[in-house]
Amino acid sequence: MDALLCEFLVSGDLAEAERCVRLLQCAYYHHELVKRCVQAVADKEAEQQARVGALLVHLHSVEVLSSVQIQSGLSKVHANLADLSLDAPCAPAVLDFFLQHAIENGLVLATFTLPQAPVGPPTE
Repeated sequence: MDALLCEFLVSGDLAEAERCVRLLQCAYYHHELVKRCVQAVADKEAEQQARVGALLVHLHSVEVLSSVQIQSGLSKVHANLADLSLDAPCAPAVLDFFLQHAIENGLVLATFTLPQAPVGPPTE
């Protein structure tokens, strides 16, 4: 998954990325793809984030990703947001971008929300 993401970020080729995801034949783990997509661009420029957003829209439109998988992936990012924020301080804003992008593009229902939790260093 990581290799296909890196290749996509360089090429921007939606069809090739779709082909690679289909070749993986692991639909059960597509939520993990969503999570890794968001994490991969948490510290990248807005252009890269928009490119990944377009990939998620494309994969959903061709029924490779379901709304449930997208919700699960975003929820997994949210669950690890404190750790992710240590390496990418703007991660909460990036997650918010992807959540709004998913709602605006019909990838998830407008009623889907992530639980509110304080973001900061993990507590022990």
